Amino acid sequence: MCDSSARGGAGHSAGAVMWGRPERVLVVPAVVYEVWWERLGLGVMPYPLVVFQHGDDQHEREKVRTWASQWLAHHGLGERLAEALRIVADHEVELALVHTDREGQSRIGCFRRRGTVLRVVLRGDSVELAWLGDASLPGAAVAALPQCEAGRGQSVQVPADALALSGARWQQSGLISDGVEPLVAAGANRLQAQRFLTIYSGTSAMGQASAIRPVPGRSASVSAAHVSWLDTPEGRYVASVSGGYLTVAPANAGALSTRFAELLA
Repeated sequence: MCDSSARGGAGHSAGAVMWGRPERVLVVPAVVYEVWWERLGLGVMPYPLVVFQHGDDQHEREKVRTWASQWLAHHGLGERLAEALRIVADHEVELALVHTDREGQSRIGCFRRRGTVLRVVLRGDSVELAWLGDASLPGAAVAALPQCEAGRGQSVQVPADALALSGARWQQSGLISDGVEPLVAAGANRLQAQRFLTIYSGTSAMGQASAIRPVPGRSASVSAAHVSWLDTPEGRYVASVSGGYLTVAPANAGALSTRFAELLA
């Protein structure tokens, strides 16, 4: 079972209990994050934490800059935000996640620089920055996701090349059974094909993670592999493609952390 209300981050116990509590937390409006990034001259924002420039023209832009400066001055957070953003801009490696559920989308970057881990979560109009000391990047990433138990049963496999046709047939008729046939024709076990589509039909949230490393002379190097997951009423499943087959397997927090660690290896 998955609980979107137990979303990770500083204010939720799910991640804190398993992965440790942040040393410091800073929450700012997305517009403040965007303006301060520009003011510090930090270049291109890292994926997936890109916030488009606020203000339709130069006049509006100046008003936005003034408001952001006043907000930071009022809260006394300018130096702390600058410290965090410089870690983000000058990181050694990033674990980047996008998690989408019925409430919206969370864009998460977990950054490591010289033994310090900083997690940034962009959701809606706010940005949370959490200093996590020497925590692991996989642990920091899992803690930012909604709490979710492992799904039920065993892993299932279906031919990846048949997924598009399966989905089209299923959508056309509205019957899972019609989506099963293309998978079986491509070599899937019928029971596994039925089970896969049943899991997929119950998806309430999904996400994907990649490892990103800065490369001199280039913007970044993104890991060739990525990790995807599905959240359902039964729990969380991790999805991977290998040898032409898509495998969906139950995954608890520890298993998901292990898969994230493999991206960084």
